[in-house]
Amino acid sequence: MLDGSGFHKQGEDSVGVARQWCGRLGKIDNCQIGVFLAYSTIKGHTLLDAQLYLPEAWAEDLARREATYVPAEVKFQTSWQIADALVAYAAPDVPHAWIVGDDEFGRPSEFRDRLADRSERYLLEVPSNTLVRRPKHWAGRRKTWKQVHLRQEELASQRWTRMRLRDGEKGPLEVRVFCTRVETRREDGAHREETLVVIQTLTGNRTWYFLANADVRLDPGQLAAVAAHRHRIEQVFEAAKGEVGLAQYEVRSWVGWHHHVTLSMLALAFLTLERRRLGKKHLH
Repeated sequence: MLDGSGFHKQGEDSVGVARQWCGRLGKIDNCQIGVFLAYSTIKGHTLLDAQLYLPEAWAEDLARREATYVPAEVKFQTSWQIADALVAYAAPDVPHAWIVGDDEFGRPSEFRDRLADRSERYLLEVPSNTLVRRPKHWAGRRKTWKQVHLRQEELASQRWTRMRLRDGEKGPLEVRVFCTRVETRREDGAHREETLVVIQTLTGNRTWYFLANADVRLDPGQLAAVAAHRHRIEQVFEAAKGEVGLAQYEVRSWVGWHHHVTLSMLALAFLTLERRRLGKKHLH
């Protein structure tokens, strides 16, 4: 599971701090952003790795870099590029079936292409205005590019699969699911075939759009179950910030931030293993 997490900060001296979107606060504010790689199975979930996002203004400011001990080899990277490096580093040693994440990581087609080229199976959320069209090798007239939310509105009711996705805060979350092959655009005019997955609450008040590899099985139940794992990152962050102090630090340097986060992740992994060993949901 991939996700970014914000850490609200006062002042301008902490490494990477800037006015940027902080999901924890739900607004743009003065904060640091960490890109995290987490792990989810039916037996538990925890954090695996992380790297601080360094805004471009920080990456190009030699004085601020020196004051916060940012290593010379650290260059500006977008959040998806950081995520790609985290996945590539962990993948050979950590058994896994899927890579999941929100639209911050699903929006960049280059990231999806890199995962596909490394034979990683991904299911990444994408914005509702993502353009798709009917694959060219399908019979019938070639369709024009259309935003996924408009594509979804054309679907007949019998093409949806109804199922229970997961338990939400107000009880079981029942949804309907649709999946199909589509072509997606690239900035250079090229296109690739991928799999579009649409998940909508039965009330119709929430809809999520995902893209997956072109060769995944068109199994609405499995794809919806994989998508449900993405929400476990919220539980992981809640535990990390509430039980092991992930957000409780006063360090300002690059090394200090990564040392604190690493120790927090180790503590969380320990608690996760203890819960599994003892068969208890909570430790006291």
